[in-house]
Amino acid sequence: MAKAEFELHIELEDFFQNFETLTDSHVWVRFRASLINNKHRLIAQKSFNASQSSPTANAAGAVKAFSITSDQLTDDLVRWLNDELENLQRTIVL
Repeated sequence: MAKAEFELHIELEDFFQNFETLTDSHVWVRFRASLINNKHRLIAQKSFNASQSSPTANAAGAVKAFSITSDQLTDDLVRWLNDELENLQRTIVL
């Protein structure tokens, strides 16, 4: 069985829809990602957050806005992980 060199821990800190008025709302997502090695040591950590206006101030609008926000945060997380792993590779090679 293969053993992973790293684990990704994600702690969701905020996930909500906020109503500014009866017809205007936005969603907000914030989480902290931690990259841990197989010796349980913290390698890197970063907080991510994003907000998005809802197209409508109801549940359906929130779902659309959360979908956009989730896609954005996923891209940010993948980019950060790639950068961190590349930095680790450079450190190992040196």
